[in-house]
Amino acid sequence: SNKNQNAIAPQVILASAVLDVPQAFLNVAQAVKENRFKAEIMRMGMKDNVVSLALNPEFQNKIPAEVMAKIEEVKQGILAGQIEVPMGF
Repeated sequence: SNKNQNAIAPQVILASAVLDVPQAFLNVAQAVKENRFKAEIMRMGMKDNVVSLALNPEFQNKIPAEVMAKIEEVKQGILAGQIEVPMGF
C-alpha cells in the first residue's frame, strides 16, 4: 500500500514507505502553472516530497544508533542524487 501501515501491526512492521499522492498532484499542478509541464511519465520520489519513510515509533528506541545513522545517511544520499533508487516499472 501507499500509506503508513505501522499501526496495522505495530509489533511487526518496522517502517512504511509512504507515497503522498496529493503532493504528487500538487507538483504536477505547479509544473502546469509554471508552464513546465510535459505530457510524459513523471517519476517522483523523495526529492519531490512524494515518497518518505515512516519509522514505526514502537521500534525507534530499539533501533541501534548506528542503524538510525545509516538510514539517515542513505536518505541524504538519495536526496543528493548520490544513491539511485531503481524504478519498479
